[in-house]
Amino acid sequence: MSPDTIEVTVGRTKLFVPVVVDEATTLRVAERINNRLEAYQMQGGRIDDLTFALRAAFEFAADFERVSRKRAEEVLRLKQEAEEESDQVTEALDKILQMLRGILEKPKQ
Repeated sequence: MSPDTIEVTVGRTKLFVPVVVDEATTLRVAERINNRLEAYQMQGGRIDDLTFALRAAFEFAADFERVSRKRAEEVLRLKQEAEEESDQVTEALDKILQMLRGILEKPKQ
């Protein structure tokens, strides 16, 4: 086992997996997988570790896809808002600049 891997048990299988953030997070991820596998076993009549593992893998990948898309949409929305605010600031600065030029161009009495 290298410092970048940790041993976890998923289903009934011991695996050396890459550390996700830190050891505690990695163990929580393995626990989430085991919880899903147990839920599938409660729903199904027979125990088929491969089928349950593939189903869990698919559902985690689907969750990841949903979260990734939502995050991308949020980033796009924030970028658009930032551009709109930048345009508003630019307009306000242009008005201030025009006012200052007007003041400076007035003849002194």
